[in-house]
Amino acid sequence: FKASFDRCLFHPEVVAAKAQRALAAFDNELAIAQADHDAGKPLTALAQLRSAFNHLILAFYWLHGILPRSQNRTEPLLRENCRRLGELEFYRLFCDVYDFNLTAPQARRLLAACRTEVNDIVSGFGAAAADFFYHAVDGEFRWGQTKGILTVYRLYVPLCLRRFKHQEGVFDDPDWRRAHRDLCAFLGLNRPDRAHTADLLSRVRLARSELAARQR
Repeated sequence: FKASFDRCLFHPEVVAAKAQRALAAFDNELAIAQADHDAGKPLTALAQLRSAFNHLILAFYWLHGILPRSQNRTEPLLRENCRRLGELEFYRLFCDVYDFNLTAPQARRLLAACRTEVNDIVSGFGAAAADFFYHAVDGEFRWGQTKGILTVYRLYVPLCLRRFKHQEGVFDDPDWRRAHRDLCAFLGLNRPDRAHTADLLSRVRLARSELAARQR
């Protein structure tokens, strides 16, 4: 059954449809990120770019015949697969987009300082969201998967802030950043840099074009 299922799952028509769907979602998210950047909100754009890149990872997996895995394992699986495929430039771009600038002790300290804020923000997912993030995503940073755990927080906390709290562009408000210093540092959204974000937008757009070329 598994062999039969896998053959159908990775049928060229299925792969093409899955990849196209992921790329279309990427395009939608990237357009928002570009609009944020054009509006003078580089940190908001960066947070949105991370959301877009998540869809690019899904397209990358499908186009390389790899079944996507759960989000909290994205970093180690992506690193392993990119090394095996000789696609380490894609992995390096992923790391640059998420800016893994914290050690486990630093991340643990910052999350402890802003945990109440994080719990409130992710509560839009439901009453059990805070427990999920603490227990299933390693809220103490003790699993040795610091980059993978940061990926989850840096993807979903800004998304929840925008979607559930309806707070648009707050990371680019200096007063808001000062009032939420630990949260912004934990999320890697504490240093606005328009040139850097513009460069990432350009590099990610190029990576998308290179992936799409694999479909032809």
